[in-house]
Amino acid sequence: MAAANVAVGVGLVLVGYRLMERRVAYGSVGGLLLGGAVVYAEATVGARLFDLTFHEKRLLVVVAGVGAALGLVGALSVVRPELE
Repeated sequence: MAAANVAVGVGLVLVGYRLMERRVAYGSVGGLLLGGAVVYAEATVGARLFDLTFHEKRLLVVVAGVGAALGLVGALSVVRPELE
């Protein structure tokens, strides 16, 4: 499952950079929409697979947010898009 998440993350970064090379606003909006779609899909599948309490769900949301922030900062630190 972790390999699938890494593959999805790499794909999202590549798509985001491609959109940013055309126009920064496209990359920003496209990245938010695609990232939101992935989070929604994973949350929906996870809710069907596992029976979590409210506190466990809240913890997962916090951990997911921290992970997303670290992934974004890491990706932008390693590969910088060429913006005009």
